[in-house]
Amino acid sequence: MNESESILRTVTSPAGLKPEQHLRPTLPPVHRAKRSTATHAPTTKPSADMGKIYQVVVHGVRGEKLMIDLCNTEEQMKSMTVRQLKDKIAEKLPGGAGNDSLRLIFTDKMLDGDSDLLSGYGIQHMSVIHVVMKVPGGLTA
Repeated sequence: MNESESILRTVTSPAGLKPEQHLRPTLPPVHRAKRSTATHAPTTKPSADMGKIYQVVVHGVRGEKLMIDLCNTEEQMKSMTVRQLKDKIAEKLPGGAGNDSLRLIFTDKMLDGDSDLLSGYGIQHMSVIHVVMKVPGGLTA
């Protein structure tokens, strides 16, 4: 017996495997599925906004952040008005503030016209809108 045979004998595992056999894992044979020649009905591609809820983030008067659900489709989002947004915000604000006392600000612009479209101001899904309250008082002329 030469030196290499004695070394191999000493490093052989109790199961009788040589070191190089430990390094090669035995994997089961791969069975590939046969390709079907049957034709399949075309699937309809889901629309991009299927199941999507268009929302805006509203920073309230007291610093609270509210998520306001606006609509479910891009078409509805494009036709959403400032008044509709005020109504949705008024529902969520604590204290029951009327929507006539709400002032909405987006990118340093006051959302003035209740009939103006949100899309006209560039408001999109997840835009951040700030709310300030109109309070009575002040000087009169």
